[in-house]
Amino acid sequence: MAVNPLGTSGSSIDTNAIVQQLMQVERQPLLKLKQKEADYQAKISAYATLLSSVSSFKSAVTALKDSSLIGMKATVSDTSYMTATASSTATAGTYTMKIGSLAAAQSLSSLRFGSQTMKVADLSVNTTQKIKIQVGSSTAKEITIDSTNNTLSGIKDAINSAGAGVTASVVKESSGFVIDANNNTIIFNDGIADRTATIAAGTYTSSGLATAIQTALNSAPGTTNTFAVQYDTTLSKFKITNSAGPNVNILWGSTSTTAEQILGFDPTTDTVTAGSLTTGDDLVDGTYKLTLTSNTTGASNTISLTVDENNDGTYGGAGETDTAGLSSIASGNMSTTQAAADASITVNGLTVTRSSNTITDVITGVTINLVKVSGTTEFTLTVAQDSSALTSKLNSFVSSYNQVMSTINGLRGNATTRGILSGDATSAALKNTLRNIITATYNNTNLVSLGLTHDKNGVLSLNSTTLDSAISSNQSSVITTINTMATSLEATLGDYVNTILPVRKSGYQDSVKNVQKNAENLERRLQTTEVALKKKFIALDRLLNQLQGTSSYLTQQMDKLGKTFGGK
Repeated sequence: MAVNPLGTSGSSIDTNAIVQQLMQVERQPLLKLKQKEADYQAKISAYATLLSSVSSFKSAVTALKDSSLIGMKATVSDTSYMTATASSTATAGTYTMKIGSLAAAQSLSSLRFGSQTMKVADLSVNTTQKIKIQVGSSTAKEITIDSTNNTLSGIKDAINSAGAGVTASVVKESSGFVIDANNNTIIFNDGIADRTATIAAGTYTSSGLATAIQTALNSAPGTTNTFAVQYDTTLSKFKITNSAGPNVNILWGSTSTTAEQILGFDPTTDTVTAGSLTTGDDLVDGTYKLTLTSNTTGASNTISLTVDENNDGTYGGAGETDTAGLSSIASGNMSTTQAAADASITVNGLTVTRSSNTITDVITGVTINLVKVSGTTEFTLTVAQDSSALTSKLNSFVSSYNQVMSTINGLRGNATTRGILSGDATSAALKNTLRNIITATYNNTNLVSLGLTHDKNGVLSLNSTTLDSAISSNQSSVITTINTMATSLEATLGDYVNTILPVRKSGYQDSVKNVQKNAENLERRLQTTEVALKKKFIALDRLLNQLQGTSSYLTQQMDKLGKTFGGK
């Protein structure tokens, strides 16, 4: 339906649409502020990226400030025999080497025990006893043995805690019971004489050893007794019954009895009357040994372990060297499983010995680590100049340089693509500073002579052949040149990292805050403007509605007049 110029009945104005169109115009300044904020934020991000890249480059530059950039290296022709390292004090040379023997640490193993929890010392009279351990000429260590640590494993722990220069271990030799000439005798007295029972050598199960003990006791020369032996699986202990014959004293503490440790009996006399039995004092479940290994190699570093069973301050006195009680673990009663030995090497025909397999005093500035004996086989040790550290650090320098230049180029753009920092004076100055590094002179030398050059695209590279040639010609000059360059460039980059770039970044951050504040103020004004416009157009709409009503009334009255004066 066509609309009357004055409008039709009802609302004739789309107030919301008109206000929205007008507000779009009003909001143009706010959109410009938002665009400006986005531009500043982009620059903040760009400077953060640039700062990170320059910081990494500065680290690569700092790494070049090192007087030991060029060192010495040691190369062994056959590293299965020896390895070596060289310090800066080493002198270039080639050496013919042979290894006659390796240094070794002494290892000892004790008599056999029936369990790691078996008591070692007889504390029935002297409740506190001591052992003393000394390695070579080192300071001896005293260790107290009492009821708190009087087991094979307890003594092992006490030794290791004492810092005595040895490492103690408890080794389970066998799950069975190993009997040999060192632990096969039991002495008992039947009131007439001491009788000797000899257990046949072998490795036994618990029941098999019980049978072997019984056979040995009943076969003892001169005995009239009959014995029965069993292994109690519940208690894990041996039981010896005097089934028939006179009363006997089993002399577990006799120096001639050697089986008490493996069988689990304390070194005290057990009186067994006819028809009665004696039970082992400790459970036994196999064959165990205490082992000691010196922490120091060398022929002079032998282990001495002595005991003071009567706690009188004298070690290795009367009765303190036998195989009964604590003295059973004295070094005199232990077996040597590895002898202490010195290393022997031949260098250019000269044979030398050392107590360690790590040798530092044969070739000046060279540390030698012996691996295995070569016998008559000769091999070579070569000491030469080593520029690998310098080459590695220069390669890192080149990589970081190219990275920071790529970052700058990407942020600044080119002839066809405008970058975030296009036209930025700070990034332009930084780029020029970096490009001048190669052409600048340091110590009357430029970096090109050391193999550092740009290609046509400004990409930096290192020619290692040129570098090696420069090092060969004048090593000290190369180091001085690089150190001078690094010192100078580090200071310049430090200004960018610590001040220039952070200040530029901070300036843009302040600009963002100002823009955001202005945008907030403008937003509030726009809200007020929008409310005012809506009120005006609502009032206009009401007026139009009134005019529409008046127009309808006048139309009706004109129609009536027309009919009154002859109209149809």
